Parts: sequence; C-alpha cells; structure tokens
Amino acid sequence: MKKEDFEYTEIQPDARLADFVEIFWMNANNTENDKEFTLFPDGGIDIIFTIRNNEPVFACLNNIDRKPKDYLFTANTMLYGIRFTLFGAESFLNYNVANMDDSTFQLPLGFWDINNDDLRNTDTFTKKITEILLNFYPSNIDERKRHLFQLIYSTAGSLTVKELSEKVCWSSRQINRYFNHYFGISLKSYCTILRFWKSVSHLKEGEYRPQLNYADQAHFIKEVKHFTNLTPTQLSKRKNDRFIQFSTFSSK
Repeated sequence: MKKEDFEYTEIQPDARLADFVEIFWMNANNTENDKEFTLFPDGGIDIIFTIRNNEPVFACLNNIDRKPKDYLFTANTMLYGIRFTLFGAESFLNYNVANMDDSTFQLPLGFWDINNDDLRNTDTFTKKITEILLNFYPSNIDERKRHLFQLIYSTAGSLTVKELSEKVCWSSRQINRYFNHYFGISLKSYCTILRFWKSVSHLKEGEYRPQLNYADQAHFIKEVKHFTNLTPTQLSKRKNDRFIQFSTFSSK
C-alpha cells in the first residue's frame, strides 16, 4: 500500500491521563523533499520525538506558541508527539517552561528511553508513552487546579478570568501568579490562544463569524490576524497552501 506524501494521526489518551494529555499524534513527511509550513498557536506544550532514516531518535520540548512561526518539515521524517495540557506539563515535566518564551528546547539524547523500535507506529509509541506517564502519575493532585483546567479546556477559553475564579473559588490574582510562575503567561492570554484555536475549526467549516465569546466581529478579525497575520477570509482561502493545521493537522 502506497504511503500518503504527508500523514497525520491523532490518538486520544487513556482515560486515566485525560486531564494531563490532550492527544498523542504522529506526522510524517514521506517525500524526498523538504516542505515549509506555518504553525499557529494551539495552546499545547508538546514533547516531540523525531526519527529520520536510521539516525538516533532526538526529542525536544515545544512550549506554548504565542505567534505563528514557519517550520521546515524535512524529507523522510516522522514526528511523534505528546501534547500536554498545562496541568499535565506541570505534573509530568521537570522543566521550567516559564523561562522558555515560545522557544523549543532540545531534550537529552535517550530521553525517557525512547528508541527507534518505539517509533515503529502510533500504537507502539502510544503504548510506551502511556506506560511511562502512568509510572510517573502524581501521588497528590490539586483538585482545585484540575477543576480550573477542566473548565478552561471544556469551554475553549471562552470564560473570563473572573468567571473561572468564581467557579473554582480561587482569586484572580492568585491564579495569574500561578500561571505566570509556572507557564510564563497570564490566564487571560492563555484563554485567548485557546479561543483562537477553536475558531480555526469553525473557519475550516466555512464559518467566518465568531462562535465563541468575542465582543464583536472586529474583535474576532483582530485576534485571528494577531495569531496568523491574515484575516479569517484570507486564512480560509489559503487552507490548501502552507498552513499545516488546515491540511495535515486537524483542530478541535
């Protein structure tokens, strides 16, 4: 069976990891040519394992993106990723992402003992990572934080900081101190990224008017332009061009 030139697969995490991991994913460039894409902010913190030909696996940590960035997807390369929620990143990663801005940090060779055999396919990768994360499962979980993140993700960032604060009985000031300390971003800014990312799926469906908690159409257009450098209409018309989330990547 002939492989597609570009492949993308998502796998939902084990139910025990649902509050910590958004998705496991695989993306492959099966061609002999490098390909340029533009990546948009999606609110995730990813660990990405790269395998190219017979080279050793190398891993990197990709922090929350704040703006669009160009990405060169090299020929004959496969990427396997874990997209953590912020709650998961805090619970499982021993790295201070608050000081990373939106940069990518290369992890030590042999990180988590992932090797080429673990990256044969999405099933072997998902099984290995699930075992690792369950072994690292936190013994004490802050239920207030868990509730906060469940609200943030289930509403795609459409609740205000005040509304979230009231629902979890945690002051806005304390929440923002926590977000800035651990993630280097305010709660409001993070919710803005999530709301934008959810809007990408609406644009893919041909809906150019805001579906979430935007003040008006002008505010929606301004936010889309901030994260993509394009208007909603321009973005949709270029969906088969260089924008990886409209082609090989999917959004929720």
